[in-house]
Amino acid sequence: MSAFWLGSGDAVCSSISIDQKILIVGTRIGVTELYEIRKPIALIHYVSLHDWGYSMDDIGAVSSISWTPDSFAFAAGWKLRGLTVWSISGFRLMSTIHQIVLNFVSSPGVKQNPDGNYDPLMSGS
Repeated sequence: MSAFWLGSGDAVCSSISIDQKILIVGTRIGVTELYEIRKPIALIHYVSLHDWGYSMDDIGAVSSISWTPDSFAFAAGWKLRGLTVWSISGFRLMSTIHQIVLNFVSSPGVKQNPDGNYDPLMSGS
């Protein structure tokens, strides 16, 4: 066993998958960081609900992290509300919090249909 220092001053909880060799760190700002625990230790990526329209004020700090039995996904819970299951590659698999309607400027193929709703499958360019 060896010890290491990540330098993540916002850490509030963590969980390790020995199978995947990944350490997940939940932070007080609502972000979940994934680290590869081979030498040298490296940040793989991070996931959060910020990209889905939620701020730290909406969800709070990450309060719990748990791996799925196969270690290919994990669940993160937040202090104020919500639970989300993420794949280790960073895809949101399910969430108890619905996605806020975001500005579709970054998605040029999404157009408003006659009912006033956005339909990503409508043809557009």
